Amino acid sequence: MDYEYNKNLATRLYTEIYAKWQFDEVDEVIHENYNINDQTVTLIHNEGAMPLGTGRASFIARVKYIKNAIPDTHYEILYSIADEDKVMTWWNWSGTQKGELFGFESKGKTMKISGSSIFKIKDDRIINATVIFDSLSLLIQLGHVNITTVESKPIRKYVKKMQKLTFL
Repeated sequence: MDYEYNKNLATRLYTEIYAKWQFDEVDEVIHENYNINDQTVTLIHNEGAMPLGTGRASFIARVKYIKNAIPDTHYEILYSIADEDKVMTWWNWSGTQKGELFGFESKGKTMKISGSSIFKIKDDRIINATVIFDSLSLLIQLGHVNITTVESKPIRKYVKKMQKLTFL
């Protein structure tokens, strides 16, 4: 098992496909039976707002959806660990919302959040992804959750800490 090759697949998914919209990379990176388990999006997703199916076509539809919502998407890969057929990647995602995202219309605000992905590799391609990110910070930063109560100070502090989070 080539761990560096597997880590490179994960990096390419974010830095080439999601951030540079290089759809010609999809066949080399994504397995034809690709499946995503995006636990965070499932929590905040509004029915029908974003493609959540399986396979390459669904993956491409999902990337195009993100491109429409946050066209200046940038990913910073902080750390990757590979073991057997799995890769865990810790990343920062930033950009400005310009289109509908998870059912929320754009307010033109920017965001920077942290998250992690665990990828399973099969036949030298990513076949499965489990993605978790800080959805509360995302929704607050994009203006979809308004913090106006007395208790909001700890939440604002939490969001600021999450924006500065680094790994190792």
